[in-house]
Amino acid sequence: MIRTRRLYAYSEKLYSYYLLIVLFFAALFSLNLFMQTTGQFILFSSTVLRILSSAGLVYGAFLMGLLIFILVKDHMFLGSKMLRTLLHMFLCSIILILVQILYTLSADGIRFHLT
Repeated sequence: MIRTRRLYAYSEKLYSYYLLIVLFFAALFSLNLFMQTTGQFILFSSTVLRILSSAGLVYGAFLMGLLIFILVKDHMFLGSKMLRTLLHMFLCSIILILVQILYTLSADGIRFHLT
């Protein structure tokens, strides 16, 4: 089962780099809060961030499944690794929620309906 642990270690390293890419696009998306940008830029950056964050959550679920597989097969509980993966997944979900809120505010604004 050493192969599974090596696969997990490599996948976790890729997940960290993947999170850096998501944070880069989050910084790129936040530029529209401080500078005048076109609607196409806002749409592009929000779409890319939604796709990357959703894929990050799926990849995190894969890593959690791999950790559970290691727990069952090797009887090893890698608590710090599990906590780190959960933290990465939490960060991806927070970025996804913030992008949705900011995109809605920048595209549609705040509307009040009085009926």
